[in-house]
Amino acid sequence: MIERTAREDAFKPGEIEQYTQAWAHPGSLTAMLNYYPALRERNKSDPPARIQSPTLVLWGEHDSFLEHHVARAGLEQCDKGQLSIIQGTTHWLHIEEPARVNAEISRFLASEG
Repeated sequence: MIERTAREDAFKPGEIEQYTQAWAHPGSLTAMLNYYPALRERNKSDPPARIQSPTLVLWGEHDSFLEHHVARAGLEQCDKGQLSIIQGTTHWLHIEEPARVNAEISRFLASEG
């Protein structure tokens, strides 16, 4: 699944096996995947709490799992939020473009300091 949804050059030899080992621990995969249905099942009559801290959301341009509207909906809960869509990346943007991701984080932190 990871290899089908990531850029071809994203993972070095042996890295997929590390994920496989980590997700093989009892409860790990279930906990990770339960996040997605929980997004839909939260009590919609209770508005989510506002996020007051400055917030940067980084998103992959070609994310196969989460569409851009999910990021934009999250930003609606932020008093001071920014969305940066990293061009040419997928759900694994932190692995595919670590220098670009780090530059975005550094820029954001410098602007808030």
